[in-house]
Amino acid sequence: MRQAYDFKHENFDDLGESFSRVPFSIAYSDDIDEHWSNWKLLFLTAVKEHISTKTVHETNSPSWIDGEVRHLKRKKYDAALSKFRQNVSENFAL
Repeated sequence: MRQAYDFKHENFDDLGESFSRVPFSIAYSDDIDEHWSNWKLLFLTAVKEHISTKTVHETNSPSWIDGEVRHLKRKKYDAALSKFRQNVSENFAL
């Protein structure tokens, strides 16, 4: 289970009006990471005011597969793909 935004039942006009009132200029910082963090906080605050969330049940995966397991699975796949690509380029470089 996870929380997801329920965009289907929301009023985007109110959200757009809220975005027009958000002072995104105060998020400015010389540090790009801090600037991103400030901007994201302002953006998500406006979204949370206007868009509700719902609980989503993932029916295609067992309950023990959580975000950490999916991350490790993706990491393993990326490593195998990288190794495959390296072997393919070595074999065809001859």
